Amino acid sequence: MTPDGAAKPPEKGPKARLVSIDQLDRRSKAAQLALKAKNDILADLGGESELSTIERLLCDHASLASPVVADGYARWLAGEQIPLPELATAQNAFLRIAGMLGRGRRSKDITKSIDAYLEEASVREVDQVGTE
Repeated sequence: MTPDGAAKPPEKGPKARLVSIDQLDRRSKAAQLALKAKNDILADLGGESELSTIERLLCDHASLASPVVADGYARWLAGEQIPLPELATAQNAFLRIAGMLGRGRRSKDITKSIDAYLEEASVREVDQVGTE
């Protein structure tokens, strides 16, 4: 506190720098597992272009949680003493995220728009007229 009784403002530390999944060092096994999980989830959901922003964020979070949970279970099975409540919390978070994304695969919509169809039809028609 200052002499007049006012609270001191907190000292500023270094700026927090946020890191995304795409910035991970791809040489580490954890990063490889997370990135593989992300690519597999994206493929199951029909591709990144088919997802909403929230679904893309959920995909990132699920792919980051997956190797953490797998590592915790592997260490526990190997006989290491790990905090089971923390593992259960990580597993619960993963299951909630995965549940929001769903367990089934989605097919990618490859239906052409009417404009694209008509454009292709006119090109085919011009090609047929040119070959006759």
